[in-house]
Amino acid sequence: MLTPDTYARLLYRYGFSDPKVRLIVYPHVLASREDVVEWVKGTMLTEYKRQLPGDLYERFVHEYRRRLLAQLDEARPFFYPFTRILCWGQRSA
Repeated sequence: MLTPDTYARLLYRYGFSDPKVRLIVYPHVLASREDVVEWVKGTMLTEYKRQLPGDLYERFVHEYRRRLLAQLDEARPFFYPFTRILCWGQRSA
């Protein structure tokens, strides 16, 4: 993921004279850090599930869980700040 200002520069470079870029954090309060994996399975990992064979997808999720949980604190409830960068612009005809 790039920084918002980098996305704005790229849009401008490719012909968008008035690019708009926003960083938005959607707060999610989950019961525990383990619930982050379940939340992500319903959003960002859906494409992985479509593309990978079942056994490979399950191994991927297992490794993803292992790596992610090692980086998250054990707070309960768990605050998950889901971040999105939204970009838009319009080119002159």
